[in-house]
Amino acid sequence: MEYRETELALTRVRIAELRERAEQLAERNRELRDAVQREGSRGDDVHRARERAEMAKSHAIQAQERAAMAYMRSAAAHEAAAERHELLAVCGFGNPEEHLRLARRHRELCTEDRKAGNSAGAFLTEV
Repeated sequence: MEYRETELALTRVRIAELRERAEQLAERNRELRDAVQREGSRGDDVHRARERAEMAKSHAIQAQERAAMAYMRSAAAHEAAAERHELLAVCGFGNPEEHLRLARRHRELCTEDRKAGNSAGAFLTEV
């Protein structure tokens, strides 16, 4: 019972400390907000914002390029798998109908991946 009361007292102290810290942070936030509103954006702030925007744009372009390349590699892999299944069907290895069904499915996935890759690539011209 004594342990519980001690823990409860410590918890109350910690809550009070956290409330005080939250109030300090809120006050500091108000001070910073008021300072920005009085002073407005400085030239170096604008310059830094522009640099960050350019960096973000560059990262977005790189990510889109990687996505487009990944879709195209995936499309090529599906194309290769479809060709192998068609070859296996022609050679009579295993179940030819199943190989032809799998070949059709890989071609569908290939088409979807190429379409997605071209969409990702088209984004690059818009950025």
